[in-house]
Amino acid sequence: MPKDFVPVPLSELKTFTNGEFYDDEFSKGRYSTDASIYQIQPLAVFIPKSKDDVIKAVNFCLNNNISILPRGGGTSQCGQTVNRSLVIDNSKYFNKIIDFDEKNKTCTVEPGIVLDELNKFLKPFGLWFPVDVSTSSRATIGGMAGNNSCGGRSLKYGMMRDNVLSIEAILNDGKEYCFGDIDIDELRINLEDMITKYVDGKYKFDLNPSGSFVKGGPAGDTGLTGRKIVVDAYGPTVPVGGGAFSGKDPSKVDRSAAYAARHLAKNIVAHNLADKCQIRVAYAIGKAEPYELSVDTFGSQKEKDSVVNDFVSKFGMKPGVIIERLDLLNVNYREDTLFSHFGHENRNWEKIEDI
Repeated sequence: MPKDFVPVPLSELKTFTNGEFYDDEFSKGRYSTDASIYQIQPLAVFIPKSKDDVIKAVNFCLNNNISILPRGGGTSQCGQTVNRSLVIDNSKYFNKIIDFDEKNKTCTVEPGIVLDELNKFLKPFGLWFPVDVSTSSRATIGGMAGNNSCGGRSLKYGMMRDNVLSIEAILNDGKEYCFGDIDIDELRINLEDMITKYVDGKYKFDLNPSGSFVKGGPAGDTGLTGRKIVVDAYGPTVPVGGGAFSGKDPSKVDRSAAYAARHLAKNIVAHNLADKCQIRVAYAIGKAEPYELSVDTFGSQKEKDSVVNDFVSKFGMKPGVIIERLDLLNVNYREDTLFSHFGHENRNWEKIEDI
């Protein structure tokens, strides 16, 4: 079967929608490029005139296993707006400003409006949309939201996610969704109803324990993530998620709990409770106590579970306790991260405690 096989003619869209449909070579050629080096000709192009057109087109593709490519101005520099799919272009008919609140400085727009057109409207009010992408004469707000675009002033004003209050969208299941502020109490009730269908007995349920957690972009992450990937430091025998040690901030459990787990595991073996030990610990943002603290001795345990559990309880695993116990505010990172974080006897997380 050819890789581009489509079970039904895409032109059927014309029979039950009011949108424009193009499958000629010239039209497909126009949509085969963007601002990147990539060039892929789509299966066809559909330009909806209403939300109903969009829903019908998405469901048609869903029922016939046809991939969809939503597209605005096609200004992507990494090839996100080209593929062997049905292109759905919202820029021709969905380009209006629906509502403007000068007092609260908010604006509701359709996804196809071009950034320059939006700023032209806002200029008389002394306002502008600060995500200043280089292709502002072609970039649509919908495309910028989907790509989480940033601009030359993003250090000050943030990216798209920092400037969008809510989004009403039709996803690839053909259903409408609203992303934005939610009633947290209503969400809790719905989730608990769902959980009880699959979980028997007692369980602990925390919903967004950190409270509001919306700060992102450079202001939230600069200097904290990346740098030293943990897999470089653990060695090949310990499974990890591929996270990072979060810069030089021990309040982040990416670093402090990694050291504490090493410290605990090494002490379990050193005190002859087992020949081999792996500690697994998990946290939630906003909660000091770990959600999980498990000990795996791979069948080498030498004492009863109660003895091991009592020993483990002597090692507090709250971030503050870990920082104090291992003196993580006084780490010489230039020295202590050289040739791996672990395996050097002079570091606090390598010491055998007198317990």
